[in-house]
Amino acid sequence: MVMYSGHKVEEGSREAFSRVPFHPYTDLLVHSVPELRQGWLETCGVTSGKLPPISAPASNPELCTFLNRCPARVEGLCNKTAPSRRMIAGGSEILCHRDSDELQAVQENLNPVTVGAYA
Repeated sequence: MVMYSGHKVEEGSREAFSRVPFHPYTDLLVHSVPELRQGWLETCGVTSGKLPPISAPASNPELCTFLNRCPARVEGLCNKTAPSRRMIAGGSEILCHRDSDELQAVQENLNPVTVGAYA
């Protein structure tokens, strides 16, 4: 189980967590583990600056708690409608508007070097 800001965002078997796609926060966690290869830090997606608030937007606490940090968010959908729980390929249950194919495409774009290791 993966939780963010006190909310369950993904749940699945050990096998489900060994392959993509993941909830966007799970993907961030998986790819935050340092790798022992030259150039990893430059390709891991680290950005400098201040992190957005961890809580959901104050205007609607029913929205996804990961909304402010999510690289897969869909403007006009994620910032207006609460996501529902859904099953994705691999057997995980996630709290997200995106389907398996969309999540995988986003994750392959963000993590081209390592995403294949989880397939």
